Amino acid sequence: MPGPAGTSKSVLSSRAATILRRVPLLRLAQRAAAAPCLSAFPTTPVALARPAPVSFAAAAAAAVRPTARVRGTFRKPGRQLAAMGSSHNGGDAATTEEDVVAEEMQREPTVEDLCPEGSYARLTAEVDAINRRLNSPTDQERAEDNEAALHVVSVSGPVQLTQKCVNGRMVLLSRDQVAAKLGPWIVDVVLQGKGESYYSGHMKARLHFDSDYPIRPPKVQFRTNIHHLFLTDSNAPYPKFFYHPKMMPFHPERGYTLQAVLDAMLAFVDGNAMLDCMPFEDAVKKDLKQEFESIGEANEARLDIMRQYAPMRKHPQLFDTDAGWQLEWMDSEFADAICKQNEDDRSAALMSIMRKETEGVYSFPFVKQEFCQMLIEEVDNYQGCGLPIRRPNSMNNYGLILNEIGLEPMIDLLQEKYLQPVARLLFPKEGGQLDKHHTFIVQYKPDQDLGLDMHTDDSDVTFNICLGKEFEGAGLTVCGMITSDVHRQFSTSYKHVKGRALVHLGRHRHGADDIISGERMNLIVWNHSATFRSSTSSVVA
Repeated sequence: MPGPAGTSKSVLSSRAATILRRVPLLRLAQRAAAAPCLSAFPTTPVALARPAPVSFAAAAAAAVRPTARVRGTFRKPGRQLAAMGSSHNGGDAATTEEDVVAEEMQREPTVEDLCPEGSYARLTAEVDAINRRLNSPTDQERAEDNEAALHVVSVSGPVQLTQKCVNGRMVLLSRDQVAAKLGPWIVDVVLQGKGESYYSGHMKARLHFDSDYPIRPPKVQFRTNIHHLFLTDSNAPYPKFFYHPKMMPFHPERGYTLQAVLDAMLAFVDGNAMLDCMPFEDAVKKDLKQEFESIGEANEARLDIMRQYAPMRKHPQLFDTDAGWQLEWMDSEFADAICKQNEDDRSAALMSIMRKETEGVYSFPFVKQEFCQMLIEEVDNYQGCGLPIRRPNSMNNYGLILNEIGLEPMIDLLQEKYLQPVARLLFPKEGGQLDKHHTFIVQYKPDQDLGLDMHTDDSDVTFNICLGKEFEGAGLTVCGMITSDVHRQFSTSYKHVKGRALVHLGRHRHGADDIISGERMNLIVWNHSATFRSSTSSVVA
């Protein structure tokens, strides 16, 4: 299924790219030779043997290289001094003792150099220290937070992942590897913006750390849907500038730190610090500043719509993140299965209620009809309140994006508590670590949208839940996987049942059959996994 209608992330980031493409390569050959620069994502520092090539990435993000620790002393690795010495001495190959020592000392810093306690212990200690500060701030820290337009609300983790990307391939970790906590890990962060900011309210982000931390910083992904000029299509900060040393400094004795990453995130959302890191002419910076403000105003407008709708909500419990996603809304069979404490027992119970519709497509009882009716009433209520409506995609003229009316935080809880275990069980690689979603309602009626042509979803794992109402027709035709030779061949026809969920990979071709009578309304959750998307497995030829 195509992406959401309206101003999409790809459009927003393409605006930045259009402006950036107008910038000529800067003449920084000497600077690039003296200090290698960050590429799209910082790599482990390497010793210089020759000048680094001048590129846009190098010109845009010239970085001071982290120093290396050798024999208990930190020094900046030099060039091959012996070779340089021979040319300075008229071709004499003899080198001084200092040259020999310098050459021996030329090597990369290691994790053990920067944190002898290990990456996981270091990261855990950093999270604990930050939370102590957040929970018991000094008067000065409290005053600083009150004055700041943005501040950190919470930090949780680190949590060991069950999979990782190795040389572009997805690798599932064994239980012993997970128990050993050798990485990778995630740390979840919540930022808070004030009312006068373009980015007010809570913003969730996820930091992906690998075992080479603190040599390399984490990859950062915003989980909350925000419109921001310097966000990429994957909801990550534009890396060439986010990892600039002015934004995220590398400490010579500690490497990257979690506090430095959090400070960079706050500066990124604000935007001005990102502009300061860009080595562009004033005219280009002015264009970027205007575009940043324009997109920021669009984000502020969508937040204002959510605030306006808050007092009009028909069922406030659907938005109550303190109470959370209530178990009483779930089908009893599913509730019994998902609540089993032992992982093996839970997996077996979930599989027992799964019905395999065709290869790679499953259905199961998910929510009660009372919940279906409650959500239908909320959707109808919003669509009748007069506020702007964002449609799910460019092919659907009806329906509603739930993330845009204030339901995104509750769907986050749904994903974490109920969708994630099912996705990991059925599709370990694609669904092993879900971290973002695009959630919406589709509606089909004879005098409106009848159906939807065959398509694939911009999703790693899709959950399709029928809410009702009463209808005839409007089934789902399923073909093959887009990457297979049979992707155009008919596989099965699925008949929607109220409260039942259909789950499949986003790249599985499917289409909505025409409705004959009545009205069908379905809840669609497109689940995304940053870990899977960073692998070559996610690439569709």
